Amino acid sequence: MNQKSLQVGEVARKAAHQASRSELARQFMRELLDSVETLGGIADTHGSRTLADLMYLQNAILSGNYIEQYPGESHVFEIANSLPSGARWAKYIELTSGPSDAPATAVVSTSQEDDKDRFLLILMDGRKPELLGPFADDFDRMWTLKEFTDVEGDMHGLYPLDVPKGVVPVVGNFEDPLITHILERFAAGDEPISKPRIPGALYFTVNFEGAELVFNSEMLRAVEIILKDRLVMVDRTVENRLVPTAKAAEEYTRADWQEDVSQGNTKLGYQDWLEHNLSSEKHAFTL
Repeated sequence: MNQKSLQVGEVARKAAHQASRSELARQFMRELLDSVETLGGIADTHGSRTLADLMYLQNAILSGNYIEQYPGESHVFEIANSLPSGARWAKYIELTSGPSDAPATAVVSTSQEDDKDRFLLILMDGRKPELLGPFADDFDRMWTLKEFTDVEGDMHGLYPLDVPKGVVPVVGNFEDPLITHILERFAAGDEPISKPRIPGALYFTVNFEGAELVFNSEMLRAVEIILKDRLVMVDRTVENRLVPTAKAAEEYTRADWQEDVSQGNTKLGYQDWLEHNLSSEKHAFTL
């Protein structure tokens, strides 16, 4: 495997690791939202510091870091630890001893300094970023988060973003050049992922910028998420190809189904017959 293959593999590995952290952060927010009637109720009961720290905890889960909690300043540990996956979330909180009368901004790593502008980063479907803000304070940001989840649900990535005051952050779609290449080929009607139908051929590969790269499970997941469709294997003259299910379905016509029915080969309706064929061993593959 050449150097370009190793570089692409490293990009895919990092993308998969980030996707795993993003899913953990979303799981934390789902568990938190399921545990309370309103996010505002957390502030009413435990104070705005606790509400703010819960949001910073989600950001710590996303980044793989941790937050600090001083006794008497916040109840973030108690709330996070009481959730269904509390033992996991507690690992991202460091309980620190200190003077109970110290100002929260001086002792808590999730401080609300006035030199920060607060934004809310939303990843629609996990890949289309939108930026809301700046917000007056963390409570205002959390209230916007609540209103958003009430309307859109909690299946999107929702993360706090703090930047130096006056700096306007710019966000854009991350584009892996290999994944983009595969998607563009699919959009053009091509079938870029192939494996020769010869003994000893073990891997599906993609030709990219003059190199033949192994198509691995991380790439498969990224492509299926963006397409919102699973890839299935189809037989061609000299190769097996991976194509979206929607395209593979075009090769099974109603005339084919009617013929199977007339010959007594199936009693399934058309849609069930179609799904049965697409789920058959003929279309199964391993990476």
